[in-house]
Amino acid sequence: MNDPKISKEIKKRNDAALNLAKDFKYEICGFGKNINLNLDNINHLKNVKIISKLINSIKPDIIYTHFFDDLNQDHNMTHKFVISACRPVDYLVKEIYLMEIPSSTDWNLKNQFKPDTFIKIDIQKKHKMLKYYQSEMRSGPHSRSKNNIESLAKFRGGHVGLDFSEAFMTYRKINK
Repeated sequence: MNDPKISKEIKKRNDAALNLAKDFKYEICGFGKNINLNLDNINHLKNVKIISKLINSIKPDIIYTHFFDDLNQDHNMTHKFVISACRPVDYLVKEIYLMEIPSSTDWNLKNQFKPDTFIKIDIQKKHKMLKYYQSEMRSGPHSRSKNNIESLAKFRGGHVGLDFSEAFMTYRKINK
Protein backbone atom coordinates (compact mmCIF):
# COMPACT_ATOMS: atom_id res chain seq x y z
CA MET A 1 0.00 0.00 0.00
CA ASN A 2 2.74 2.44 -1.01
CA ASP A 3 0.57 4.32 -3.50
CA PRO A 4 -0.28 7.68 -1.85
CA LYS A 5 -3.56 7.94 -3.79
CA ILE A 6 -4.73 4.54 -2.47
CA SER A 7 -3.57 5.39 1.06
CA LYS A 8 -5.51 8.67 0.92
CA GLU A 9 -8.68 6.89 -0.28
CA ILE A 10 -8.42 4.27 2.47
CA LYS A 11 -7.89 6.98 5.10
CA LYS A 12 -10.91 8.92 3.78
CA ARG A 13 -13.17 5.85 4.07
CA ASN A 14 -11.82 4.92 7.50
CA ASP A 15 -12.27 8.50 8.74
CA ALA A 16 -15.86 8.58 7.46
CA ALA A 17 -16.63 5.35 9.35
CA LEU A 18 -14.91 6.58 12.52
CA ASN A 19 -16.74 9.93 12.44
CA LEU A 20 -20.11 8.26 11.90
CA ALA A 21 -19.41 5.77 14.71
CA LYS A 22 -18.43 8.56 17.08
CA ASP A 23 -21.45 10.75 16.29
CA PHE A 24 -23.97 7.87 16.42
CA LYS A 25 -22.27 6.05 19.32
CA TYR A 26 -21.30 2.86 17.50
CA GLU A 27 -18.19 0.85 18.17
CA ILE A 28 -15.83 -0.06 15.35
CA CYS A 29 -13.89 -3.24 15.96
CA GLY A 30 -11.24 -2.57 13.33
CA PHE A 31 -10.50 -2.20 9.65
CA GLY A 32 -9.10 -4.66 7.17
CA LYS A 33 -6.01 -3.67 5.28
CA ASN A 34 -7.06 -4.90 1.84
CA ILE A 35 -6.95 -2.53 -1.10
CA ASN A 36 -10.24 -2.03 -2.94
CA LEU A 37 -10.54 -4.24 -6.05
CA ASN A 38 -7.03 -5.65 -5.64
CA LEU A 39 -8.27 -9.25 -5.81
CA ASP A 40 -5.01 -10.78 -7.05
CA ASN A 41 -3.23 -9.84 -3.83
CA ILE A 42 -5.84 -10.89 -1.27
CA ASN A 43 -4.90 -13.75 1.03
CA HIS A 44 -8.08 -15.73 1.78
CA LEU A 45 -6.69 -17.64 4.77
CA LYS A 46 -5.20 -14.51 6.35
CA ASN A 47 -8.52 -12.66 6.09
CA VAL A 48 -10.52 -15.58 7.45
CA LYS A 49 -8.15 -15.83 10.43
CA ILE A 50 -8.47 -12.09 11.16
CA ILE A 51 -12.27 -12.26 11.05
CA SER A 52 -12.34 -15.51 13.08
CA LYS A 53 -10.18 -13.92 15.76
CA LEU A 54 -12.51 -10.92 15.92
CA ILE A 55 -15.60 -13.15 16.13
CA ASN A 56 -14.04 -15.23 18.91
CA SER A 57 -13.13 -12.03 20.74
CA ILE A 58 -16.48 -10.22 20.68
CA LYS A 59 -18.77 -13.28 20.32
CA PRO A 60 -21.60 -11.73 18.29
CA ASP A 61 -24.93 -13.54 18.05
CA ILE A 62 -25.74 -11.83 14.73
CA ILE A 63 -23.55 -10.96 11.75
CA TYR A 64 -24.53 -9.02 8.65
CA THR A 65 -22.40 -9.47 5.56
CA HIS A 66 -22.57 -8.93 1.83
CA PHE A 67 -24.80 -10.88 -0.52
CA PHE A 68 -22.75 -13.46 -2.42
CA ASP A 69 -23.90 -12.45 -5.91
CA ASP A 70 -23.07 -8.73 -6.00
CA LEU A 71 -21.41 -7.28 -9.07
CA ASN A 72 -18.66 -5.92 -6.82
CA GLN A 73 -16.09 -8.69 -6.50
CA ASP A 74 -14.74 -7.23 -3.23
CA HIS A 75 -18.17 -7.82 -1.73
CA ASN A 76 -18.16 -11.42 -2.93
CA MET A 77 -14.73 -11.97 -1.37
CA THR A 78 -15.87 -10.39 1.89
CA HIS A 79 -18.88 -12.72 1.90
CA LYS A 80 -16.60 -15.74 1.46
CA PHE A 81 -14.25 -14.60 4.22
CA VAL A 82 -17.08 -13.97 6.70
CA ILE A 83 -18.91 -17.22 5.95
CA SER A 84 -15.67 -19.19 6.25
CA ALA A 85 -14.91 -17.46 9.55
CA CYS A 86 -18.42 -18.32 10.81
CA ARG A 87 -17.97 -22.07 10.52
CA PRO A 88 -19.26 -23.62 13.76
CA VAL A 89 -15.84 -24.39 15.23
CA ASP A 90 -14.75 -22.16 18.12
CA TYR A 91 -17.79 -19.93 18.48
CA LEU A 92 -21.22 -20.41 16.94
CA VAL A 93 -22.71 -17.29 15.36
CA LYS A 94 -26.43 -17.96 15.65
CA GLU A 95 -27.68 -15.65 12.90
CA ILE A 96 -26.09 -14.53 9.64
CA TYR A 97 -27.88 -12.16 7.29
CA LEU A 98 -26.90 -11.04 3.80
CA MET A 99 -27.42 -7.40 2.86
CA GLU A 100 -28.14 -5.76 -0.43
CA ILE A 101 -25.88 -2.95 -1.58
CA PRO A 102 -27.24 -0.31 -3.98
CA SER A 103 -25.42 -0.51 -7.33
CA SER A 104 -23.84 -3.84 -6.46
CA THR A 105 -26.72 -6.18 -5.68
CA ASP A 106 -29.42 -4.54 -7.78
CA TRP A 107 -27.32 -4.09 -10.90
CA ASN A 108 -26.81 -7.84 -11.18
CA LEU A 109 -30.16 -8.35 -12.87
CA LYS A 110 -29.96 -12.14 -12.58
CA ASN A 111 -29.03 -12.29 -8.90
CA GLN A 112 -31.04 -14.38 -6.50
CA PHE A 113 -31.37 -11.88 -3.64
CA LYS A 114 -34.65 -12.86 -2.00
CA PRO A 115 -35.15 -10.89 1.21
CA ASP A 116 -36.92 -12.63 4.06
CA THR A 117 -36.00 -10.38 6.99
CA PHE A 118 -36.97 -6.72 7.24
CA ILE A 119 -35.84 -4.17 9.80
CA LYS A 120 -37.76 -0.93 10.27
CA ILE A 121 -35.55 2.11 9.77
CA ASP A 122 -35.79 5.84 10.40
CA ILE A 123 -35.20 7.28 6.92
CA GLN A 124 -34.11 10.67 8.28
CA LYS A 125 -31.44 8.97 10.39
CA LYS A 126 -30.31 7.01 7.32
CA HIS A 127 -29.98 10.24 5.33
CA LYS A 128 -27.91 11.75 8.17
CA MET A 129 -25.65 8.70 8.18
CA LEU A 130 -25.20 8.75 4.42
CA LYS A 131 -23.83 12.30 4.64
CA TYR A 132 -20.66 10.75 6.07
CA TYR A 133 -20.21 8.85 2.81
CA GLN A 134 -20.69 11.67 0.29
CA SER A 135 -17.85 10.29 -1.82
CA GLU A 136 -19.90 7.12 -2.34
CA MET A 137 -23.13 8.93 -3.20
CA ARG A 138 -24.15 9.73 -6.77
CA SER A 139 -26.80 11.83 -8.48
CA GLY A 140 -29.94 10.23 -9.93
CA PRO A 141 -30.84 7.97 -11.54
CA HIS A 142 -27.90 6.09 -9.95
CA SER A 143 -28.82 3.46 -7.34
CA ARG A 144 -26.73 5.30 -4.76
CA SER A 145 -28.56 8.60 -5.19
CA LYS A 146 -30.42 9.93 -2.17
CA ASN A 147 -33.80 9.52 -3.91
CA ASN A 148 -33.15 5.95 -5.03
CA ILE A 149 -31.86 4.86 -1.64
CA GLU A 150 -35.01 6.26 -0.07
CA SER A 151 -37.15 4.63 -2.78
CA LEU A 152 -35.55 1.24 -2.07
CA ALA A 153 -36.22 1.64 1.67
CA LYS A 154 -39.85 2.57 0.91
CA PHE A 155 -40.19 -0.35 -1.54
CA ARG A 156 -38.77 -2.82 0.99
CA GLY A 157 -40.96 -1.37 3.72
CA GLY A 158 -44.00 -1.81 1.50
CA HIS A 159 -43.28 -5.54 1.33
CA VAL A 160 -44.08 -5.88 5.03
CA GLY A 161 -46.33 -2.93 5.88
CA LEU A 162 -43.68 -0.48 7.09
CA ASP A 163 -42.96 3.03 5.88
CA PHE A 164 -39.25 2.25 5.41
CA SER A 165 -37.10 -0.82 5.99
CA GLU A 166 -33.82 -2.50 5.18
CA ALA A 167 -34.14 -5.97 3.71
CA PHE A 168 -31.89 -8.95 4.35
CA MET A 169 -31.65 -12.53 3.22
CA THR A 170 -31.14 -15.16 5.91
CA TYR A 171 -28.03 -17.26 5.49
CA ARG A 172 -28.26 -19.01 8.85
CA LYS A 173 -30.62 -18.78 11.79
CA ILE A 174 -30.46 -21.14 14.72
CA ASN A 175 -33.63 -21.16 16.79
CA LYS A 176 -33.22 -21.87 20.46
